[in-house]
Order: sequence, then structure tokens, then C-alpha cells
Amino acid sequence: MGVPFFGWAAKRLFGTRNQRQVTRYLEKVGRVNALEDEMRVLTDTELRAKTGEFRSRIAEGGEVGYDLIPEIFAVAREAMDRAVGIRNIFNPDAGFDPNSLPEDARRIYDEVKAEIDRTDPMPPEGDLLGCEESVPSWQFVEIPTALYEAVRVLFPESKPPFRARPFDVQLIGGTVLSEGRIAEMKTGEGKTIVAPL
Repeated sequence: MGVPFFGWAAKRLFGTRNQRQVTRYLEKVGRVNALEDEMRVLTDTELRAKTGEFRSRIAEGGEVGYDLIPEIFAVAREAMDRAVGIRNIFNPDAGFDPNSLPEDARRIYDEVKAEIDRTDPMPPEGDLLGCEESVPSWQFVEIPTALYEAVRVLFPESKPPFRARPFDVQLIGGTVLSEGRIAEMKTGEGKTIVAPL
């Protein structure tokens, strides 16, 4: 008779196995979120360099890849918001109106646009290896962080085409997959964003 009571008491005190796992995932997401401001100030080049930094930290043997997940996901979140979302302000097919930017951001936009117009597309080699055809310059020309921030103010919600910041639930899905587990997600929860994480 006493055993069922202890089982009930243990669940009340420690939670179910599922509740403990969810709590662990939410703690990881909290660590990713805590790094967001630090990642937003990095230039495109500095953000790309983080991959090499992570590889060398693991190769030196001081750290394990799984322990770096919060940092890796913070970098991936920022890179996805920029490359899949914000960078579309220069995509000729996206229909962005640069006049909606504040004056200082509009000046930066015009400078970057001029650089994009002067730059030829790049063949699919080096960092762009895996692309099927030449990559248009708007997809790789360096964009100052001030312009990224101006677009974030203009479009505060992560909604295509100009924002693609992974949500917390997508970070949880990526964490689950990184553990070799299966993550079940409903339609519209962003499985397409989880897979690259």
C-alpha cells in the first residue's frame, strides 16, 4: 500500500520524466537567449568565423560538441535571421521599400546596395560550395550590423520574408535532434528551421 504513495510523492516532488526533460531543454534555450545580444553585434565575418572557433575548441579536446549547443544555436539563430530573413531586403524579388528605413539606416542601405551592384555573382565554390549555380551578390556582400538592427525595429516579429529568427520551440526541437532523438512537431511549428539547427 505504501509504494503507490511514494510514487505519487516522488512525481509531486521531482516531476515526471517528461517534465524534467522539458525543464532541461528550457534551461538550454535560456542559455541560448542569454547569448543573443552578444551575437547580434558580431559582423557577418565574425559570425562565420565562429564555426572555425567551435571546431578548434572541440579539436583541442577541452570541450565536447554537445556542451557547446547553446553557443552554436545562438550563432545559428543569428545567422538564420540574417541570411534567410533580413538579407532579403536586397533580394530584387522580395519587394522591400527602402524608404521605410530611418534616414541613417537608409544611407547604409544605399551604400550596401551600391556595393552589391558593383559585385559580380560568385561561383559555387569555397564557402558557397554546394550551391547549384552562381550566387547573386546580395546573398554574400557584408552588411553592417546597424542595418540589421534597423530592419529588426521595422519588423519586430520573425515573419518571412524579412525575418527568420528561430523561435524557442524550434531551438528545443534542434536540441532534441542533436541528442539523436525524434522531435514531434505540429504543422506550422517550423520543422524547416529545426533541421538546419
